[in-house]
Amino acid sequence: MAVGVVWTPDFLLGLLLGGSPTCMTGYMFSDELPLLQRAASTYHIWLPLFVFWLCWRYGYDRRGLNLQWMIGTLAIIGSW
Repeated sequence: MAVGVVWTPDFLLGLLLGGSPTCMTGYMFSDELPLLQRAASTYHIWLPLFVFWLCWRYGYDRRGLNLQWMIGTLAIIGSW
């Protein structure tokens, strides 16, 4: 989700300026990639908005952050 928060402004600035200022979304402005492939990356825009809406609508259990941290840590250690 943190990537989406950085990705979205970079993409929107790229639309206004004609290219990505940080090159993070530079591929979105490349004609070499098919439009459908580039459009698939727009989930970086709507996914953080959707998660924020879900948290606003249903609330967020404060214990969830610790559980998320533990599961993520175990997943990274296990995949290593």
